[in-house]
Amino acid sequence: MNSYRWELFRYSLPLKEPLRMLGQVLNERVGLILRLSEISRGSSAVEIFGEGEITPLPGLHPESLSQGRKPNPRISFR
Repeated sequence: MNSYRWELFRYSLPLKEPLRMLGQVLNERVGLILRLSEISRGSSAVEIFGEGEITPLPGLHPESLSQGRKPNPRISFR
């Protein structure tokens, strides 16, 4: 049976110019990179991985960045 691993990497990137949107001004873009990896049985090498981004915009998305950091009980690896 293969095993699975997930990792979160936080990033913060300054914007060249302020972003004005929905009455707010953003000077940086803050988010998370999610990496999911599958490790084959009998090997420590990662064979398959995928990455995604969690970067909600304040005022536009109902989710917050802190919610993106919490494990989701609805997700299971089999």
